[in-house]
Amino acid sequence: MHIIIIIVIIIMVVLQIIIIITITIIIIELQIIIIIMQGIYNYIPETNPVSRVYSVAAGLYLQFVLHVMLFRP
Repeated sequence: MHIIIIIVIIIMVVLQIIIIITITIIIIELQIIIIIMQGIYNYIPETNPVSRVYSVAAGLYLQFVLHVMLFRP
């Protein structure tokens, strides 16, 4: 009985680690997309540049929303 509980706890911990790694990868990819968009806006004169403050705010917002979606009770 105790072995089953230990196995279940280990599986839960491993799944949480996988979820955290997945969220980190998604956030890094989104930040890369934002950087690319900033570069496009900087090199195309007809567009308005995206402020770094908005990019940081968007990244933090996405991080918060993903965290809330995955770890809500």
